[in-house]
Amino acid sequence: MAVCALLLFAFVIYIQIRVLAPFNKMSSYPEKLSKGEITNKLPENKNKYFGKFIWGINMLSDKLSGDKKRINKLMQERQVMLTTIAHGIKTPVANIKLYASAIETGLYQKDGVPDEDDAVVAAKIDKNADDITSLVKEMMETTATGMVDFQPSIRKFYITEISEYINQEDSNRFKMLHIPYVLNCQTEAMIDTDKSGIIRIISQILDNAIKYGDGKGVDITIEKQEEGFFFSIKNKGQLISEKEIPYVFNSFWRGSNAELIEGSGIGMFEAKRIARMLGGDIYAKRYVDSSEMEFVLYIP
Repeated sequence: MAVCALLLFAFVIYIQIRVLAPFNKMSSYPEKLSKGEITNKLPENKNKYFGKFIWGINMLSDKLSGDKKRINKLMQERQVMLTTIAHGIKTPVANIKLYASAIETGLYQKDGVPDEDDAVVAAKIDKNADDITSLVKEMMETTATGMVDFQPSIRKFYITEISEYINQEDSNRFKMLHIPYVLNCQTEAMIDTDKSGIIRIISQILDNAIKYGDGKGVDITIEKQEEGFFFSIKNKGQLISEKEIPYVFNSFWRGSNAELIEGSGIGMFEAKRIARMLGGDIYAKRYVDSSEMEFVLYIP
């Protein structure tokens, strides 16, 4: 009986170490992947119980990444088409309004006195032109909003959960790429916002820091001030020019330092949109003396 008990105990320990612990570690990955919180793959291992599962999940990750690239390309083509249409409509509508104003004020009358019937018709033409302008504006705004698949789910959580997430999910990627990073979380306060949204924004900024940085290091600082919470990510690398800063968060825009780097130009646009949905914002700064770029996420 003692031998059986020892064997049973050893078997339970084996199951805990080889099956349950690895499964618990991986169980949240599909959910994070579906929310866009994470972009790096599950690390390969020789565990015979999960090798095929990890391979399948990484294939799914590649499929989702490929689908997202195709969707972004289609969205870009759609936005270009709508922008072209909008700009094409703008000029003739403006001319129509000018003609309507001229008729309403009697400009085309020989005596310069407005005809009452013509003035009524001109006012209706002017109103319809304004309606067209509003519809075009609404169409453009709807297109931009529809590009970001995110619905905020506000709840309270400790800010340290964000730093723990970075240490758990991104530290391995930094180690594999031999990029040193420093994470300085200066507060343990509670924040009331969407955790998944914050993670999506930070993950996107970290992706950019890795892609466009020089690999010498990434500094992450989380702090609480009177106005709210600030998440700062700073890295060294090739700087974009000062005149490009206002365009960093535009959809499908890519900087002069991205010519040879794969990307769609939609990531920072999404990050900005999500930050705005959460009542906050993102700012970009450049430091010429130290050749550093800094992105600061602010959440009130």
